[in-house]
Amino acid sequence: MSNLDLAIELLSHLIFWPQFVIAREETLVEALINVSKMYTSPLHTRAISILAHLARSTRNCHHLVFNYVQLLPMLQNAIISENADTRKHSLYAIQNLSIDKSCRAPIAHTPTIIASLTDRCNSESEEEVIAAVASLHNLSDEPANLIQFISANNCIGTMIGIANSEMIDDDERHLVQFMAKDILATISFWFRKIATSGAQKISGDTTPATTMPLHDAVLKPTTYCQWS
Repeated sequence: MSNLDLAIELLSHLIFWPQFVIAREETLVEALINVSKMYTSPLHTRAISILAHLARSTRNCHHLVFNYVQLLPMLQNAIISENADTRKHSLYAIQNLSIDKSCRAPIAHTPTIIASLTDRCNSESEEEVIAAVASLHNLSDEPANLIQFISANNCIGTMIGIANSEMIDDDERHLVQFMAKDILATISFWFRKIATSGAQKISGDTTPATTMPLHDAVLKPTTYCQWS
């Protein structure tokens, strides 16, 4: 067993220690990201798994996204990996990172990440579908991401398809359908906010938006979706 194998094996046990402490070890995190990009090595899946576990602590999300510029591009590439475990843990990592509001715009603006998440919504793996839809659910609650959602190939169509799919007596499937509907409602809400604001500016009316012909949609925030 090589030194790298031993180091990854050790880290896979240390992640059950306080993740906050491990995520502040810059050399360790950089090494995990570099190993995660070694796509021909079986260790890269384990390294991504460790990063996904580090993202389970909400105190780490902002730190990981804003201090390690290679993290999001690496996760984006991992989403489209041929290895099922690699895809699954990269989706878990993005799902957890998107819990933090400050991370949603950087994640969604990573090239093709919305399109890749949308593609995984059609996966045969139920775990991948849940994680992908949950990630999109979290990312949709950020108005700066609106363009990314509507410009991604078939993202809205995929959510409509999931929301209208045949009802199955399965709790996880019900959850996926609920999240898809919530994504559509949230995107609709942001469009309505833009339209209401634009109508006010055009008319020059300073009357509160609730009395304008275009009314704000009622949006009751739901809890964000975290993999644990």
